[in-house]
Amino acid sequence: MVAAAMRKIAAGVLRRCIERFDAELVGNMPRGWSVHERAVRTLVTLVGGIAFVRTVFRDEFGRRRALADELLGIPPRARVSPGRS
Repeated sequence: MVAAAMRKIAAGVLRRCIERFDAELVGNMPRGWSVHERAVRTLVTLVGGIAFVRTVFRDEFGRRRALADELLGIPPRARVSPGRS
């Protein structure tokens, strides 16, 4: 029971950290990029399942880019975090 509670707390902290990191990226958006949308991403991690909201940008060439995913090494459409696989 204690382990489950700790995993839940850790999952919440991880979610908040990713969302804060994403907010920093929006605040320092590369030149020529724009915010396209905010989208929910769900992953299974070492501490359990998490769902977080991250920003999808349009880069200077018009391509959709989830910069937080790219910088954190989360492959497109992956459901399991790199550390969990």
